[in-house]
Amino acid sequence: MSDLTIANTGQSNWNDATIFGDLHSEECQSLLQQNFNVICGRSKKQAADSWRAIDWTLHDLIENILSKHEVSFNKNGNAIVFAETAKSGEVVEIGNTDEVYELCGRKAQDIKNITFAGFDIDDGSELDSATKKVEKLGFFALIYTTHSHARVQTKIKIAELAGIWSEKNVLEYAASKGFKDAQIVEFENPEEYAKPSAIISHEPLQKFRILFPLNVPYQLDVANPREHSRLSEEYRARMSAFAQNVLNVDPDETGFDINRLFYTPRHPQSIKDWFIGIYAGPALTIDDMPLPDDYRPRQRLGSRSNADRSFTATHVRPILSDGFDLIDWRRDWGAYFLVREFFDILQWDIGSDYAARQEARILCPNDHSHSSPDDVMGCWIKDGTGTTKFAIHCHHNACREMGTLEQLVALEHVVALSDEYETLSELLCDRTLYSCYLNDHDGQWPAHHLYLRWDPQEPQTNVSDAVEMEVAQ
Repeated sequence: MSDLTIANTGQSNWNDATIFGDLHSEECQSLLQQNFNVICGRSKKQAADSWRAIDWTLHDLIENILSKHEVSFNKNGNAIVFAETAKSGEVVEIGNTDEVYELCGRKAQDIKNITFAGFDIDDGSELDSATKKVEKLGFFALIYTTHSHARVQTKIKIAELAGIWSEKNVLEYAASKGFKDAQIVEFENPEEYAKPSAIISHEPLQKFRILFPLNVPYQLDVANPREHSRLSEEYRARMSAFAQNVLNVDPDETGFDINRLFYTPRHPQSIKDWFIGIYAGPALTIDDMPLPDDYRPRQRLGSRSNADRSFTATHVRPILSDGFDLIDWRRDWGAYFLVREFFDILQWDIGSDYAARQEARILCPNDHSHSSPDDVMGCWIKDGTGTTKFAIHCHHNACREMGTLEQLVALEHVVALSDEYETLSELLCDRTLYSCYLNDHDGQWPAHHLYLRWDPQEPQTNVSDAVEMEVAQ
């Protein structure tokens, strides 16, 4: 610990961080020498399987990554995921040094365990109140302001308003997110722009992160996808309850994702009131974040159906390659699915976007079968309205036997997914694509594992053939 300026009592510093409490205690000394697995990258768009797997002591993590608040023009940059994940088998050597790191990805299903509980606070909570709360709790913690801290302008996307776009709704949404004295600086009319947004001005909003190293990593089960999903969901519930009931903050819920990246501390040159604090104490345990009394695993809204429906025009049950059952999923969630935002995330070719009607024209997923390819006007999509299900419909003759779900099956074979999603079905279950979640952040969204066919069945070519086969047997 010779690189620290530490007094036995009172405040001191570790690089740019202020220390609260006594890091010389036997308890803290032991924790600082404990190893923690994390993965690091240079950007949120880090290429697949190019993240660095790091197994450092807590002391080294703080010294090298978490105690320096660097000046940076961009928010994007060095990032860390507080988890251990499957390795790719490749390694990277750093310059002329002797440092060699194993490489890995950050896909959720590959996460083996979680080593820190991280909370991303941007709801208008006061930093001073949060630091006092953390100090009173007494657990070892790190708090630092983010690159967006004290910003006075923010861009709001139409996706965050679930397609309901007006000046009144923009300001109401801004108020719900903690923006005080919000005013619209620039407003893009959704009738004229494919990707409408508004820039609002507001009082400086404090944004910061709270990190608690866990005394024992929270274990997941990569060998059993169903159990892995259940444990991941349970972890989110523990995090949410601890944030609301103990920390008294309302953090960004995407921070509860097991593969969530956190940017390392940084601030623009113009911001002077940035902060890093290190709080001495024992490590947080998973039992310190108990499940709420009313917690129940997320359930699907209806029971599985084994019958083909009218919207499966080809009489082949639409199941994606990973076993994801599109019929059951659309029956339960199709009325809330924002299919326009879905194709936008995929960076798909979108022609005319009629946001007011929640409709758009796109390049057909089955375009390769068209006699006149690259037409972005022949295929029509419409968001779920809350009462009617989303739709994908192409007017070309080549698609006359294809319904909405057959189009998604065709899409799986031609789409290029980002590293964040390994399968198309994972993206289909992203919470940000559901109006019931966006309108009420306590709302529900699909639990991916509930729509996987763990007892895969061969799709039937048609009903009559299936009957003949059964009689023959």
